[in-house]
Amino acid sequence: IGAYSLRSNTTGSYNSASGYTSLFSNTTGNYNTAQGYASLTLNTTGSSNTAIGMYAMENNTSGGNNSSVGKDSLQLNTTGSSNTVHGHSALENNVTGSENVAMGMYSSDYNVSATSTTAVGYAAGYGNGDYYYNQGGVYLGYQSGYSVGNNSDYNTFLGYQSGYNVTTGKNN
Repeated sequence: IGAYSLRSNTTGSYNSASGYTSLFSNTTGNYNTAQGYASLTLNTTGSSNTAIGMYAMENNTSGGNNSSVGKDSLQLNTTGSSNTVHGHSALENNVTGSENVAMGMYSSDYNVSATSTTAVGYAAGYGNGDYYYNQGGVYLGYQSGYSVGNNSDYNTFLGYQSGYNVTTGKNN
């Protein structure tokens, strides 16, 4: 449903698309659900994805088993898999990271290749507006781990603005 939805589909099966250009580039991907303007637009072979919201998983090409709910959520993801995201711009700049959980507006927003990271709360693990790469972080609470950056791996911050100014420290 919607102009250009599932336009390029060739052998992909069991897909559902609703919204302008949703699943536009899908060719062989199966079991995808795209609901919202430009959701899963560039997906070609990725399977078992759910993208709900304007631009949700827009750039995904082959990533699979992702669940993304919210405007701009997982928007730049291309090959990352097994991510669970809920919230406006949550894990928005992730490109290749996998096995992450981001719940809350702007959670892990600037993490480009997060792996096994959990961010729950408004702007938890945000990245302070700078693209960063890290893994294994746990950020629970409003702006917990807000300024995390490169090499800030394996931190656990619990509570309101905990670890707010940590930029490169790890194993905290």
